[in-house]
Amino acid sequence: MTVDRSAELAGNVAVITGAASGIGQGLALGFLQAGASVVAADIKVDTATRGLAADGGLADRLHEITADVTQDEDVACSVATARDRFGRIDIMVNNAGGPSCSPSLYAAAKAAVVRMSAMAAVELAPWRIRVNTVSPEPIMVPGFADNGGSAERLIAVQPWPEAPR
Repeated sequence: MTVDRSAELAGNVAVITGAASGIGQGLALGFLQAGASVVAADIKVDTATRGLAADGGLADRLHEITADVTQDEDVACSVATARDRFGRIDIMVNNAGGPSCSPSLYAAAKAAVVRMSAMAAVELAPWRIRVNTVSPEPIMVPGFADNGGSAERLIAVQPWPEAPR
């Protein structure tokens, strides 16, 4: 049995980083379709998200902002924008980023995020704040190729690339 819980998002306000393409863009559109308002923050604001939202009549609940999550001022501006435009923030999706170092360092950083999120979930539970982590495998999105990624490179760095799949 499948339960559709998208109605629980209706009326919520989400800030999604890395929302111009790939996973972030898909999340932004999904949240909008479920009835949430979205501040889509990305270092490269892409009109594709606005165009897709406009096609579905959702553009009035979407606000795009240019933000580099490595810059404190941009993060603060994203939060302030959400509060100014929609009055509050219910959901934060920290999606921006990608591998820019060796696979082992990237994996260690991701492991730290998973543990930090688990501890934040425990600490914030008394206030009924949920903290979740999603760690997808590499996904062939436009930004992946921009960072030197390719299917061939992914296969080459596997411990046993010739293994049957």
